[in-house]
Amino acid sequence: DGIIDGIFMKKKMGRLEMDGQQLMTGSLEVLLQQGVGLFYDLLRRLRLSLPWQGLQGALDLLFWLGACGTLFFCGIVLGDGHIRLYMALCLAAGAAVYFLLWSPLARRGLDGAAWCLGRVGRLLWAPFRRVFRVLAAPFIKIFRRVQKRGKKCFPFSLPAKTYSSNM
Repeated sequence: DGIIDGIFMKKKMGRLEMDGQQLMTGSLEVLLQQGVGLFYDLLRRLRLSLPWQGLQGALDLLFWLGACGTLFFCGIVLGDGHIRLYMALCLAAGAAVYFLLWSPLARRGLDGAAWCLGRVGRLLWAPFRRVFRVLAAPFIKIFRRVQKRGKKCFPFSLPAKTYSSNM
């Protein structure tokens, strides 16, 4: 009765045999992890294009919720309501396979798709660019005036005054 018995094998009449249900569950989990890896690469591409740190953290949280949800799904549906060690190991093996074999290809493909979408977006936005500039010009002029007046109200560049407490 070794560790292997509890993970992948069950003892049957003095010899170890692979349980068919566990083998099928492990295979499905490896394939499911490929989808989680692709989801990670999609969110990675989106994260790299976002300037705000808060949104990047939200996307990280979304990924980990998806990854934990995958393990929970495997435990409930495929494992008859139990999360077993071999399930987590198969998910880890699936992640390793994805990131070693498929992730470089997926990243190149996603980078190419993002580049194409950017080109199409620029092409579609080009006719509206001039109209937007004409309509936004008065607001930009007003904003610049407010900005200049605001700078005059808060002269941070002046030397600081020191106050003594001699009374």
